[in-house]
Amino acid sequence: MDELLETDFEYPAATPQVARILGKLLCCKPLTHLWLVNEHAHEKKPGQDLFIAATSIVYDMPIATMNAKDFETINRFHPLPGVYNPSNDMWTIPRCERVEEARMAMTTMVM
Repeated sequence: MDELLETDFEYPAATPQVARILGKLLCCKPLTHLWLVNEHAHEKKPGQDLFIAATSIVYDMPIATMNAKDFETINRFHPLPGVYNPSNDMWTIPRCERVEEARMAMTTMVM
């Protein structure tokens, strides 16, 4: 994780495809509690978990977080490509085998 944080990381673009997936996530009734960070707070702030999930789905990028609870809920309705908790070195949502096989095939082709 330290090596990752020391790199120049480029954030994936918020493309129209990300917006379409985000729209589907926002329309999923069981996920409405994720619209706001704390709906009972005086100043309401929009939550970012649905946007992060939409980006993850479009770019087939696993999510690294120390708070996987909301992503586990999202995964029940819209499968995520994996969620990793670096604090305990565990995949709370395993990386999809299909994705791993595709990555291995690409690695083999590059070599």
